[in-house]
Amino acid sequence: MGKQQKNLIFIWAGFVLLLGITGACLPEEERLNPDFDGQLIFSADTIWFDTLFVNQGSTTQRLFVKNPTSHAIMLEEISLGGGASSNYSLIVNGVDDFHVRQQRILGRDSLLILVKVSINPRDENLPFIVKDSIRFSTNNRMQDVKLKAWGQDAVFLGDQVLSCETVFNNQKPYVIYKSVLVDSLCRLEIEKGARIYFERDAALFIRGSLQATGSPDKPVHFGSVRPETRFLNTPGQWTGIYFLEGSRDNFIEHAIIRNAQTGIRIGTPDTDTIPDLIIRNSTIENMSLAGVLSFSSDIVLENVVISHISNFTIAMIGGGYGRIDHCTFAFPSPGQIRQNPMSVFTDIIYLDNGNTIVETLQLEMTNSIMYGNAREEINFDVGNAPQSSLLLSHNLLKTEIAELGINNNILNENPRFVNSAAYNFRIDSISPARNAGFFNGTSTDIIGRTRRNPPDLGAYEWQPKPQ
Repeated sequence: MGKQQKNLIFIWAGFVLLLGITGACLPEEERLNPDFDGQLIFSADTIWFDTLFVNQGSTTQRLFVKNPTSHAIMLEEISLGGGASSNYSLIVNGVDDFHVRQQRILGRDSLLILVKVSINPRDENLPFIVKDSIRFSTNNRMQDVKLKAWGQDAVFLGDQVLSCETVFNNQKPYVIYKSVLVDSLCRLEIEKGARIYFERDAALFIRGSLQATGSPDKPVHFGSVRPETRFLNTPGQWTGIYFLEGSRDNFIEHAIIRNAQTGIRIGTPDTDTIPDLIIRNSTIENMSLAGVLSFSSDIVLENVVISHISNFTIAMIGGGYGRIDHCTFAFPSPGQIRQNPMSVFTDIIYLDNGNTIVETLQLEMTNSIMYGNAREEINFDVGNAPQSSLLLSHNLLKTEIAELGINNNILNENPRFVNSAAYNFRIDSISPARNAGFFNGTSTDIIGRTRRNPPDLGAYEWQPKPQ
C-alpha cells in the first residue's frame, strides 16, 4: 500500500470519527428518533372555514403539528386526500402544493401548516360543504385532519336556539350544520320554495311550533347537504324533524322530506285529541328508521306519500289520535328482507325496565293505500286501553288480518302504481284503487288536482293522459 493511499484512509477514518463525535454532541431535540410511533398532536382534528363566502375567493387557516417526543422526527409526506383536484392547498415552509415530503420537526417543537381553500360560492355543482383531509405519513403510519368549508352561498345555522318568530324564506338555502331548536312559545315560519339542508347528524328540534307552508309548484324542501348523484337516494344522512313535549300548532303543507333517519318524530302527549301536527300534500321518503314516528301524540295526515323507508312508514306508539285520509304508504323494494310490517299502531309502550305506559289510541284511516312486499304490512297492538278504537274504511291494505275486510276495505290487491321503484305512486287506469273511496272533505289530491266523487284511493287522483 502506498503512502498516498494510507493518508487517504487516515483522512477518511478521521472524517467518520468526526461525524460520530458531532452526532453524539447533537442536542437531544435534534437527534432523529427512528422509532417514532407516528402519533402526532394537532391543534385541531377538524378545520372549519366558516367564512360566509359572497364572492369567489380564498381564505387561509392555520394548523400546528406538534412532535410530542424529546427527539426530532421526520414526516415522510404531508398530502391532501383529494390530491391535485382538491379545492384546498397546503403551504409548508414556503412550499405551496397539495403534498410536501421530508419535513423535520425538532423534539417538543411544532410545524406550522397554512391551509388555503379557494371556492366559487355561486357554483351550484359544489356541495354545500366541501370536504377533504390532510394526511400525515410517519414511519409508515397514517393520521389525518379533516377539512370542511362552505361551498355555496347560503344561510348557515348550527348549535343554537332560533329567535322567536324566525322566518326561513326562499332567497337562499339554509344549511343546518349542527342541530337548532325552536323554543317554547316561539314559532318558525318556513315560506314556500324554501330549501333547508342538513349536515350529518343535524336535526331540527321544535319545542314551540313550526309552520312550513309550500305550494304545489314551490314546495318546501328538507334534505341532506350532499347533492352528488351517489347520495341522491341514500337514507340516514341527517337526523330528522323532532317535535318535543309541549310542542303544538304545527303545520306542514307541500313539503318534501328526504334522506333522514326519521322524517318526523313527535312526542307531545296530552289529554285531548286536538292535532299537535297536521301534514298535508307532502312526501316523506328514503328514511333509515321511520317516515312518521309518533309517541302518544295527535296527528293528521292528508294527501301524504311515505315510501322507501327501511323500517316503518308510520308508527303510532303508546296511543294518541290519528286521522289519515288519502295517503299512500308504500314499501316497493322486493329484494329487501324485513322483520316488521311497514306500519305499527299500539296503545302501549313497553319500557326497558319491564314497565309499560298505556294510553288510548283512536285511529281513523280512510281512502288510503298501504301496500308493500311483505305478507303482513300492518301491526296492531291495541285493547290495553279500554277506550282505544280503530276505524278503517275504504282503504287498500296488504294484510292477513281478515277482520279488516269490512267497511269497503280492499285486501291484498296490487294497487298498480305507475312505477314505484322510480318514486311514481300514481295509479294506472285499471288500478283497483280507482273510484274506490268516499268523499271525506279532501277535495284535491297531493298536487292540487280536483278529486272526483267517488274519489280514488291514495294521495294521487287518476287522470287520463292528455290527447
